[in-house]
Amino acid sequence: MKVAFVTDKFIIDPLGIAWLSSYLKEGGHEVSLHKPNSGNVPIDADMLCYSITTGKHTYYRDVNLALKAKNPGFISVFGGPHVTFFPEFAKEPGVDVAVRGEGFDAIVEIANAVEKGDDYRSILNVVGDKRITAVRASKDKSTLLLPDRELIYSDPENRDNPIKNVMASFYCPYNCKFCFNPAYKKLYGLLRSEIRPVNAVAEEIDQLRYYPLELIFFNDDIFPVYDSEWLGEFCDYYSKVQVPFHIQLRVEYISDAVISRLREVGLHGVTFAIESGNAKIRKSIGKSFPNERSTEAAELLHKYGVKLRTENMIGVPGESWETAMETLAVNTDCNPTIGWASLFQPYPGTELGDKCVQEGLFDGDLDSISESFFDTYRLKVPEAKKFEKLQKLFSLMVKYPRLQFLLPLLVRLPFRYKRLYSTIKKRLYKQLYKVAYNETTAL
Repeated sequence: MKVAFVTDKFIIDPLGIAWLSSYLKEGGHEVSLHKPNSGNVPIDADMLCYSITTGKHTYYRDVNLALKAKNPGFISVFGGPHVTFFPEFAKEPGVDVAVRGEGFDAIVEIANAVEKGDDYRSILNVVGDKRITAVRASKDKSTLLLPDRELIYSDPENRDNPIKNVMASFYCPYNCKFCFNPAYKKLYGLLRSEIRPVNAVAEEIDQLRYYPLELIFFNDDIFPVYDSEWLGEFCDYYSKVQVPFHIQLRVEYISDAVISRLREVGLHGVTFAIESGNAKIRKSIGKSFPNERSTEAAELLHKYGVKLRTENMIGVPGESWETAMETLAVNTDCNPTIGWASLFQPYPGTELGDKCVQEGLFDGDLDSISESFFDTYRLKVPEAKKFEKLQKLFSLMVKYPRLQFLLPLLVRLPFRYKRLYSTIKKRLYKQLYKVAYNETTAL
């Protein structure tokens, strides 16, 4: 049975696809990975699989339709966040079957059914044009196979990328109002994140040594420093690895004890989200901490020579130009290597997205949501165009605060600043990921 995953060009390892491939191969199926913009998607595959997010769903729907026009014989399988939260996508033309939630077992069962000519519509987690089956229990993450690195590194460009990605845990223990995480945990009845055993993470990292490797970026929403026993075991293991790593944290977990211990074993960088510099707005989206907590956390990271990326959202409901400037000010005080900012997207199904629809700030049209939250702002507010330009200029202004007096003029000029944004972002990310850790500089 030939199964092909179709995905865009990527820099960040698509670990979801890699895990699904491992299970398919264990089930005896042949798996390949193809990028539609490279023109080498095999239209003779038995199954073509797509993992889609909201905003990219129409793009992959159209890719699939174009492939079916050439060869209608394959079965198309769609999964990922968009299908999970909007299962009606299964009614789109060209979609044969969709999988909501975890697909580890479901995709293998679908492949088996297709190979045998059996009906796959009753398989758990499956969505058809007229039926939605139940979701099976969440898979025990301590039992996961290793992700299929051979598949995702089949392109030399990805294989030779010195930054590799690993996940130590799944799901976020928090319930921010702009995020799908609360709905996902409700779907599965989950109350907390699921942390992988250190020995499983270690086995995966050992696997990465067969490829070019200079930095490991842990993709966890929150790296599990909140489990002290796990953290101690991880540090004991990682002290022998000698590969720098980057993690994502909430400011509430950034303490001298945690950062000093992680720095000793190779911590190179931390990302934390401020979201908004206005405390009232920040609380309205599900995060309650004073601005001082952000600046204190930043000072601690600077103390230990740890690089910092801050994350923010421009244009959350209730945002004004004045509150956006508060966000810029707090980020400037934190002095990160890169002050990262996105444009708020009103995803229906999230608490804030539904609120935007109810208040008439967004019409609820899923197909109008941008492919990227760095592109187009969708709320119907007077400052919309200014917010779009501020997002493009944000990193520059945080890095060079002496330029901030120009902002009122720059956001009124007839430029979108996309090229400038791309140039500045590339330059700052090179600084963020520049590896400076070795035995002599470790604290």
